[in-house]
Amino acid sequence: MSFQPANNPCPCESGREFHLCCGTVQTGELKIFADLSESVPENEQINLTPALQDAVRNIAETPDLFPVKLTPALNEVIWVKMSPYWFSESTFLNPQRIMGRCALRSSMEYLSNSVDDKQSLSTPYIFHSAFCGSTLMSRGLELIYNSLPLREPQILCNLLYASLSGVLNEEAELSLRHRIINLLARRFEPSQVPVVKANDYSNAYLEKIMTSSVQSPILLMYSNLNEFIAGCLKSEDRINWVLERFHLVENYFQDIFENKTIFNQNSISNIDKAAVYWSYNIKLFSSAIKQFPDRIKTLDIEQLLASPLEVVDACGEWFGLEKLSDVNAKDEINWLMGVHAKETRYKYSPEQRKSELNSILEDKTAELVQAEIVARVLLGNDYPDEGLPQAIMH
Repeated sequence: MSFQPANNPCPCESGREFHLCCGTVQTGELKIFADLSESVPENEQINLTPALQDAVRNIAETPDLFPVKLTPALNEVIWVKMSPYWFSESTFLNPQRIMGRCALRSSMEYLSNSVDDKQSLSTPYIFHSAFCGSTLMSRGLELIYNSLPLREPQILCNLLYASLSGVLNEEAELSLRHRIINLLARRFEPSQVPVVKANDYSNAYLEKIMTSSVQSPILLMYSNLNEFIAGCLKSEDRINWVLERFHLVENYFQDIFENKTIFNQNSISNIDKAAVYWSYNIKLFSSAIKQFPDRIKTLDIEQLLASPLEVVDACGEWFGLEKLSDVNAKDEINWLMGVHAKETRYKYSPEQRKSELNSILEDKTAELVQAEIVARVLLGNDYPDEGLPQAIMH
């Protein structure tokens, strides 16, 4: 990325200078530039620049304004002014990591009145169990296909939690779900297809999304149990990550399993908690495959790492994407396989990844055996000894 000098207009086309917009230091909270809520009197709203006026006017047709946060309890939606450039540069589309920083606020009513809830265009989705190459796949598709990367939009998670907490009733959740799916289906030009790489929290929402987005092809990505556990133990942040997800399953989704005895134990190791969350995702994926076999393909990360170009091509074909002209796909994918998918300025390789995972799992043989027992008890016949069915490549 080549950042603009501070006194130049911001490349997100907000109309503001770079240092006042996307050039600001990223923090957890976005600075609100304007309020679109209908309850705010027009004479109290901040005047919008022409670029923002266009984005607001065309909110139903273009991804120019992207919804990064939905808070039904506060009757609030946060939008960020984007561009193809900023979508590409954003590793994740949540308030903390989205590269666009020109934010606007609106009410829930504004969203409902601005976006139709009728069936949207077909939009491919990647769901994943985490630490399994989903960002790598998203970047690979972006390099050689005319696709718009939407990496981990938080708004799907917001909607799920609003539904689980009872803030939204079933009718309100369904209406919002249709509108959000329509927002994620917008594109800058007709042949540019959005590819939504959902956050792992959204796996609980997979079947509802498939029901509401009836034409969308789906890719389910995963790793084997030991690789997932290694990913969870990689750092203190990762350990906290899996603890949060274990509590999600414990509090809301125990009933997905027939045998729930592990949740009655007084003390559960972090490795066993990781096994529970991996099993939960495999169970969700297995259920979706049984319900929608014609719309789902699956991918183990090992296959992606072994044959990256062939697998990315198979996924692009499955998603119905159009190849970019004048692009050497082999060169692009070779470059991608030599850098870190989330931080492409850093060198990284499949061999480095494998070495890291192996070093994390050293001297943990007994714990891994126990974790596999936990997963097999939870999954029963759904344990993927031969991998999940519907593999994208055989």
